[in-house]
Amino acid sequence: MKKLIVMAALMFVTAGIGNASNYAPDYTWQTARVVAKGPAIVARVKSNVMSEKFVIGYKKSGILAGHDVINAVVRVVYNDNRITESVISIGKEWNGTGFMTHSMNGYGLTGTYYYEKIIRIELAFFVGEQWDSNYGNNYVVNFEDFYGNAAVFTSNNDSYSNEIDGYCWNFIVDQMRK
Repeated sequence: MKKLIVMAALMFVTAGIGNASNYAPDYTWQTARVVAKGPAIVARVKSNVMSEKFVIGYKKSGILAGHDVINAVVRVVYNDNRITESVISIGKEWNGTGFMTHSMNGYGLTGTYYYEKIIRIELAFFVGEQWDSNYGNNYVVNFEDFYGNAAVFTSNNDSYSNEIDGYCWNFIVDQMRK
């Protein structure tokens, strides 16, 4: 009988320690939001324990798909009308869905630590002299699109990593297939 009481007390204490943080059970779950504009995609992944990550993709349905590597001109517009522009080389995604960057933090996307104030991301892609820029209009992802026009997936995998977990990454790849 004493063993039963001790085991019950131990289980009660262990359960109490597990919930002692008062964090919600989904506190470490990652949420991926993917916005597609033509052949271009922008994914934004975050959780309460990791810094925000971005992935840029170009689907195999785009006119530049026959190449091994493409370049993306990433133009970021901020809420104070500042603009940054960078060129990112993008390799093929190994499942054959097109081209994808690795996961980038805000600095990798914008080249500045000011990425919290993004209002718009514009993309154009090129290889040599051949461009895909939505006929000169760029592929535009407004930051509100991540909450209104995005495909959304939440991984219920407890991830304490600062990188995108496999479930969210597979979701992004699935969006490239569409």
